[in-house]
Amino acid sequence: MRRELDALRRVFTPPPRTLSPDVIAALELPKTRPEWIYGDRLSAIYDRYREIVQHGELALGVIMMANRTLWEPGDNDAPASIVYTFDPVLQEWPERMEQIRHRLYEFHGSTGTPERDPWRRLLLDRLNSGYERTMHQRIDPEITGGFVAYESAVMLFRRHLRGGVVSDRFLPMLVLRRGGAPHPAVVVPASLWPGGLRA
Repeated sequence: MRRELDALRRVFTPPPRTLSPDVIAALELPKTRPEWIYGDRLSAIYDRYREIVQHGELALGVIMMANRTLWEPGDNDAPASIVYTFDPVLQEWPERMEQIRHRLYEFHGSTGTPERDPWRRLLLDRLNSGYERTMHQRIDPEITGGFVAYESAVMLFRRHLRGGVVSDRFLPMLVLRRGGAPHPAVVVPASLWPGGLRA
Protein backbone atom coordinates (compact mmCIF):
# COMPACT_ATOMS: atom_id res chain seq x y z
CA MET A 1 0.00 0.00 0.00
CA ARG A 2 2.95 2.33 0.57
CA ARG A 3 3.78 2.10 -3.14
CA GLU A 4 0.33 3.44 -4.03
CA LEU A 5 0.64 6.26 -1.49
CA ASP A 6 4.08 7.10 -2.90
CA ALA A 7 2.44 7.42 -6.33
CA LEU A 8 -0.06 9.88 -4.85
CA ARG A 9 2.78 11.83 -3.25
CA ARG A 10 3.99 12.58 -6.76
CA VAL A 11 0.63 14.32 -7.27
CA PHE A 12 0.39 15.92 -3.83
CA THR A 13 3.95 17.19 -3.58
CA PRO A 14 5.22 19.17 -0.59
CA PRO A 15 3.62 22.63 -0.45
CA PRO A 16 3.36 24.98 -2.13
CA ARG A 17 1.74 22.56 -4.57
CA THR A 18 1.08 23.12 -8.22
CA LEU A 19 -1.81 20.88 -9.21
CA SER A 20 -2.82 20.15 -12.77
CA PRO A 21 -6.24 21.28 -14.06
CA ASP A 22 -7.39 17.64 -14.12
CA VAL A 23 -6.49 17.15 -10.46
CA ILE A 24 -8.17 20.42 -9.49
CA ALA A 25 -11.32 19.34 -11.35
CA ALA A 26 -11.30 15.94 -9.60
CA LEU A 27 -11.01 17.65 -6.21
CA GLU A 28 -14.04 19.90 -6.69
CA LEU A 29 -16.65 19.88 -3.96
CA PRO A 30 -20.41 20.04 -4.54
CA LYS A 31 -21.52 23.61 -5.15
CA THR A 32 -23.89 23.63 -2.16
CA ARG A 33 -23.53 22.46 1.42
CA PRO A 34 -26.19 20.40 3.19
CA GLU A 35 -28.32 22.62 5.43
CA TRP A 36 -27.58 20.61 8.57
CA ILE A 37 -23.82 21.25 8.37
CA TYR A 38 -23.99 24.90 9.42
CA GLY A 39 -22.82 24.97 13.01
CA ASP A 40 -21.50 21.42 12.72
CA ARG A 41 -17.77 20.84 13.20
CA LEU A 42 -17.65 19.21 9.76
CA SER A 43 -18.16 22.66 8.24
CA ALA A 44 -14.39 23.10 8.74
CA ILE A 45 -13.89 20.77 5.76
CA TYR A 46 -15.66 23.25 3.51
CA ASP A 47 -14.19 26.34 5.16
CA ARG A 48 -10.60 25.07 4.97
CA TYR A 49 -10.83 22.92 1.87
CA ARG A 50 -8.37 24.94 -0.19
CA GLU A 51 -5.90 24.72 2.70
CA ILE A 52 -6.44 20.96 3.00
CA VAL A 53 -5.73 20.48 -0.70
CA GLN A 54 -2.63 22.66 -0.62
CA HIS A 55 -1.13 21.55 2.70
CA GLY A 56 -2.79 18.26 3.65
CA GLU A 57 -0.55 15.29 4.39
CA LEU A 58 -1.24 11.88 2.89
CA ALA A 59 -2.43 9.16 5.23
CA LEU A 60 -3.95 5.71 4.82
CA GLY A 61 -7.50 5.39 6.14
CA VAL A 62 -10.07 2.69 6.77
CA ILE A 63 -13.75 3.34 7.48
CA MET A 64 -14.87 2.52 11.01
CA MET A 65 -18.47 3.72 10.66
CA ALA A 66 -20.38 5.45 7.88
CA ASN A 67 -23.90 6.73 7.40
CA ARG A 68 -25.84 3.73 6.09
CA THR A 69 -27.12 5.68 3.08
CA LEU A 70 -23.56 5.77 1.69
CA TRP A 71 -23.50 2.02 1.09
CA GLU A 72 -26.21 2.35 -1.58
CA PRO A 73 -26.59 4.62 -4.62
CA GLY A 74 -28.05 8.02 -3.89
CA ASP A 75 -27.57 11.77 -4.10
CA ASN A 76 -26.68 12.74 -0.54
CA ASP A 77 -23.21 13.19 0.89
CA ALA A 78 -22.91 12.10 4.51
CA PRO A 79 -20.55 11.77 7.47
CA ALA A 80 -18.31 8.85 8.35
CA SER A 81 -15.73 7.96 10.97
CA ILE A 82 -12.33 6.98 9.60
CA VAL A 83 -9.25 5.53 11.28
CA TYR A 84 -6.02 6.64 9.62
CA THR A 85 -2.26 6.64 10.03
CA PHE A 86 0.92 8.26 8.76
CA ASP A 87 2.98 5.34 10.10
CA PRO A 88 4.93 3.70 7.23
CA VAL A 89 4.75 0.29 8.93
CA LEU A 90 0.96 0.35 9.08
CA GLN A 91 0.84 1.64 5.51
CA GLU A 92 3.01 -1.29 4.43
CA TRP A 93 0.81 -3.80 6.31
CA PRO A 94 -2.72 -2.34 6.06
CA GLU A 95 -4.29 -5.47 7.54
CA ARG A 96 -3.11 -4.10 10.89
CA MET A 97 -5.24 -1.05 10.23
CA GLU A 98 -8.23 -3.37 9.90
CA GLN A 99 -7.37 -4.84 13.30
CA ILE A 100 -7.20 -1.38 14.87
CA ARG A 101 -10.51 -0.43 13.25
CA HIS A 102 -12.10 -3.60 14.60
CA ARG A 103 -10.75 -3.01 18.13
CA LEU A 104 -11.93 0.60 18.10
CA TYR A 105 -15.37 -0.42 16.87
CA GLU A 106 -15.64 -2.99 19.67
CA PHE A 107 -14.47 -0.37 22.16
CA HIS A 108 -17.11 2.03 20.85
CA GLY A 109 -19.80 -0.59 21.33
CA SER A 110 -18.72 -1.73 24.79
CA THR A 111 -21.29 -1.60 27.59
CA GLY A 112 -19.17 -2.90 30.47
CA THR A 113 -17.59 -1.09 33.39
CA PRO A 114 -17.39 2.70 32.84
CA GLU A 115 -14.01 3.74 31.47
CA ARG A 116 -11.71 5.30 34.08
CA ASP A 117 -8.78 6.31 31.93
CA PRO A 118 -9.45 9.99 30.94
CA TRP A 119 -8.03 9.54 27.42
CA ARG A 120 -10.14 6.50 26.62
CA ARG A 121 -13.22 7.99 28.32
CA LEU A 122 -12.98 11.15 26.19
CA LEU A 123 -12.65 9.11 23.00
CA LEU A 124 -15.53 6.82 23.98
CA ASP A 125 -17.80 9.74 24.91
CA ARG A 126 -17.17 11.44 21.57
CA LEU A 127 -17.69 8.27 19.56
CA ASN A 128 -20.89 7.41 21.39
CA SER A 129 -22.43 10.86 21.10
CA GLY A 130 -22.55 10.72 17.30
CA TYR A 131 -22.68 14.51 17.29
CA GLU A 132 -19.48 15.69 18.95
CA ARG A 133 -17.27 15.21 15.91
CA THR A 134 -13.74 14.10 16.59
CA MET A 135 -11.00 15.39 14.29
CA HIS A 136 -7.47 14.04 14.33
CA GLN A 137 -8.13 12.31 17.66
CA ARG A 138 -5.21 10.07 18.57
CA ILE A 139 -6.33 6.55 19.47
CA ASP A 140 -5.21 4.98 22.73
CA PRO A 141 -2.00 2.93 22.15
CA GLU A 142 -3.63 -0.01 23.96
CA ILE A 143 -6.10 -0.18 21.09
CA THR A 144 -3.50 0.38 18.33
CA GLY A 145 -0.90 -2.01 19.67
CA GLY A 146 1.52 0.87 20.22
CA PHE A 147 1.23 2.29 16.71
CA VAL A 148 0.27 5.93 16.14
CA ALA A 149 -3.18 6.14 14.54
CA TYR A 150 -6.02 8.63 14.60
CA GLU A 151 -9.79 8.74 14.29
CA SER A 152 -11.64 11.55 12.56
CA ALA A 153 -15.10 12.48 11.41
CA VAL A 154 -15.16 13.25 7.69
CA MET A 155 -17.66 14.03 4.98
CA LEU A 156 -17.78 11.42 2.25
CA PHE A 157 -18.59 13.12 -1.04
CA ARG A 158 -20.18 10.70 -3.48
CA ARG A 159 -18.42 12.30 -6.43
CA HIS A 160 -15.12 11.32 -4.77
CA LEU A 161 -16.10 7.68 -4.12
CA ARG A 162 -15.71 4.89 -6.61
CA GLY A 163 -19.14 4.31 -8.12
CA GLY A 164 -20.57 6.96 -5.77
CA VAL A 165 -20.86 4.51 -2.86
CA VAL A 166 -18.69 3.14 -0.06
CA SER A 167 -17.07 0.08 -1.59
CA ASP A 168 -13.32 0.23 -0.85
CA ARG A 169 -11.51 -1.16 2.18
CA PHE A 170 -8.77 1.44 2.29
CA LEU A 171 -8.94 5.13 1.46
CA PRO A 172 -6.07 7.57 0.93
CA MET A 173 -6.61 10.72 2.96
CA LEU A 174 -5.40 14.31 3.00
CA VAL A 175 -5.14 15.50 6.62
CA LEU A 176 -4.50 19.11 7.56
CA ARG A 177 -2.15 19.01 10.56
CA ARG A 178 -0.79 22.54 10.39
CA GLY A 179 -2.33 25.42 12.30
CA GLY A 180 -4.78 25.20 15.15
CA ALA A 181 -7.65 22.79 15.71
CA PRO A 182 -9.78 21.48 14.20
CA HIS A 183 -7.62 19.42 11.84
CA PRO A 184 -10.02 18.35 9.09
CA ALA A 185 -9.40 15.46 6.71
CA VAL A 186 -10.83 14.43 3.34
CA VAL A 187 -10.68 11.36 1.15
CA VAL A 188 -8.60 11.68 -2.01
CA PRO A 189 -11.00 11.32 -4.98
CA ALA A 190 -11.05 7.80 -6.42
CA SER A 191 -10.36 9.11 -9.93
CA LEU A 192 -6.85 10.04 -8.73
CA TRP A 193 -6.02 6.69 -7.13
CA PRO A 194 -3.27 4.51 -8.61
CA GLY A 195 -4.33 1.04 -9.74
CA GLY A 196 -3.40 -0.86 -6.57
CA LEU A 197 -5.92 1.09 -4.49
CA ARG A 198 -8.73 0.26 -6.87
CA ALA A 199 -8.44 -3.50 -6.36
